[in-house]
Amino acid sequence: MNARALQTAALIFLLGAASAAPSAFGATSAPTLSVRAGVGGAARPGRWLPVNISITAGDAALRGAVSVEWGGATARRDIDLNAAAATEVTLFLRTIAASPGIRVTVIDAAGLVVASSDAALTLLPVDDPVTLCIGGAAVESACTVSVTDAEAPRAWRAYDLADEVVWPSAATAPSEQVAAYTLWRAARWWQDSGFVDPVVAPFDANSRLAARTALSLALTVGLLSALTALLSWRRTSVMWLVGVPVVVSAAGVGLVTRSSHDVDIQASSFVHQFAGVSQSLVFMKGDVEHPGAAVVEMAPDVEEASVDIGRGLQNAESSASLDGRPLYRYTAGRGVRQRFELTGTLNHEWLAVSRDGDGLVIANRAPFALSDCELRAENRVAIGPIAAGGSSRPVASSAPTPGDAVVCRLPSNWLKWSASGASVATRGSAFVILHVWPGIETTQVKNAAR
Repeated sequence: MNARALQTAALIFLLGAASAAPSAFGATSAPTLSVRAGVGGAARPGRWLPVNISITAGDAALRGAVSVEWGGATARRDIDLNAAAATEVTLFLRTIAASPGIRVTVIDAAGLVVASSDAALTLLPVDDPVTLCIGGAAVESACTVSVTDAEAPRAWRAYDLADEVVWPSAATAPSEQVAAYTLWRAARWWQDSGFVDPVVAPFDANSRLAARTALSLALTVGLLSALTALLSWRRTSVMWLVGVPVVVSAAGVGLVTRSSHDVDIQASSFVHQFAGVSQSLVFMKGDVEHPGAAVVEMAPDVEEASVDIGRGLQNAESSASLDGRPLYRYTAGRGVRQRFELTGTLNHEWLAVSRDGDGLVIANRAPFALSDCELRAENRVAIGPIAAGGSSRPVASSAPTPGDAVVCRLPSNWLKWSASGASVATRGSAFVILHVWPGIETTQVKNAAR
């Protein structure tokens, strides 16, 4: 009896140990999520929504993606975490078909959902003005949304919720927050200024893929016909008559297949730069012609951006790499054209305007030449081309004032895209625009003295 009682007690002890430490018996804990959506929990349809996500892997390594769904929009980012490791990511998405909440899911490499979380949002009206107050705002009753100084956005798109910002302590904020705030202020001023972008040429229906394929086939058929005629004229043996055309045909197929890996983009783009602001805004809309049925994955050379694929603000999808770089990632059939829209920032100031005595100097700091430059002031002044690293001295009656701009045409391939195993060619219209804007004293942004 004593031996049997000891055996029973040992079994109970082992079962208890197994329940207390399930990982030792093969079970693993699931990843965990912490989500903070919107600015102060608020969002507006058609405006950019920031979603901050903290992810902690469970007892096993986690490789896959984190996905955010908001109404008709979806944003994804690749993740790769060791066991028990943690990371924090921020995703941006926007949609007119907005909902009062988002859903965040973590998907492993097998496509299985291993964690999910929902977060509620306060949806603000589209047409009503929104005032965002940060920190100790002077007039709390006028604030639509309020956040602390520490919660001030660190990307200009997060401010897209607001029409007006009240931030008494902006001057002492961290540099990253100040940069985002300043860029948003400049962008808001530009949007309210009524500035009209240069007219771009409409997209054409020409297919470079079809042209390359047709040329490759024509060359192959021409070469095959010439060699066959030559071999027949010289009364070559049957082995040569059969073998040479086979080899040429195989080479032709390889040529067509290799050329079909290349990706073509037809787009219109604008880079908006603001005098005295270190970052510039970049907007690009275009079509990607898919070379085949395989997935096309390529990354634009920008610092911070989203590449939305789909039907504008109604239904769009975006992807980002492990390090947060925006990705065009999509699968379509050969020759299919897929629309995309890129919105982001560049850490460049390509144009500079300065005074030299009674004249103006327009300098080109870009690594490529600019063409068709002009000064848009009270009267338009033609400047012409400016070489990379060069400058021009236009004849102008006065110094530029707020509302004036320098407009230059960029090379169509100014934005580089990297794609594994393929080259990317870009055509279309592109412009860089330097805006002379009032700055902090004369913008609509309120300060503590309001």
